[in-house]
Amino acid sequence: MWWEPTDPETVRLHGEVNGLLAPLRAALGRVEPFRQPLVWGVGSAPGADGRWTHPLLVVNAAETGQAGPGRYRWEEFRRLRSPVAEELDRWGLPPRTWIDVTGRPVPAARVDPTDQVLAPPGGLATVGLTCTHGGAPAFLTAGHLVSGSGGRVEVAATGGDGVAAVGRGGVAATGRGAPLGWVSGQVVDWHDPLGLGPAGGYDYAVVRVTPPDGTATVTHRGPLPASGPPGGPFAVSVYGGRAGRCRGTVTGALDQLGDADRQWLTVWQVATSGPLGHGDSGSLVMVDSGPHRGRVLGHLVGGTVTVPHAFDHCYVQDLRACLDRPDGPDVSL
Repeated sequence: MWWEPTDPETVRLHGEVNGLLAPLRAALGRVEPFRQPLVWGVGSAPGADGRWTHPLLVVNAAETGQAGPGRYRWEEFRRLRSPVAEELDRWGLPPRTWIDVTGRPVPAARVDPTDQVLAPPGGLATVGLTCTHGGAPAFLTAGHLVSGSGGRVEVAATGGDGVAAVGRGGVAATGRGAPLGWVSGQVVDWHDPLGLGPAGGYDYAVVRVTPPDGTATVTHRGPLPASGPPGGPFAVSVYGGRAGRCRGTVTGALDQLGDADRQWLTVWQVATSGPLGHGDSGSLVMVDSGPHRGRVLGHLVGGTVTVPHAFDHCYVQDLRACLDRPDGPDVSL
């Protein structure tokens, strides 16, 4: 877990979750070419009393037999024999463990043939938290949008009517009205866990924009603090470029999660009420309730598609974890 345990209960949970990373990575290393893992990720979740006491595993719905999408207690899931249950039997799971059965986690940016692309390919994502980099206006978004530092993007500026979209080489309007203008940007810091193997990595990019007045200020209280668990299930808002503002609830914290191609580190699991999907990658996620109201949780990097055309689970890259890395983004919020 990426926050500091504060009492014997969270110390125990911290040890249990960290102990699950080794069997997860070993299992990822055994995945055959063109196959997907049985287990997508591991982390923790709050109980009904709001305390973070449960180890959490997110598993492949295509390999769970009679267990359909949803959350199960480990003993309940274990009785429904399946390839996933057989694999987890070897992991020595604590009885308090919860199992989330979901579809494959996929990035929330893609090339869309209906996009208005200025120069191919037309990757589509969303502007996240605005900031400054070296004193110049900038913003954070998902790293999987681009292929590395130095890349150029174009922003469909919406003039505050919505969250703009970003494209690799070019971009279409977001479906929320035509852009008022186009703003150029350059990627100055970039990370994408694609191809990093079972160890995983982070997913973010910092984009500096021109002209100098090219970004708006977002009012916030900074990232979620790293000291202690964040409290029980809490409300958030996801500011999607395509879906608009969607309210949601944090239902888990995954130390690691992904598929055979890309494994994210330190992501929040969020259940949302809106139709978030491809193109909403990079969307700003803010805390709406509790003592951390007004804090920045992070930005959307992907989701699972059990129901077609929308994410039933969303995954949010934790901002604090990115900033605290030795080679983390050099930005001012």
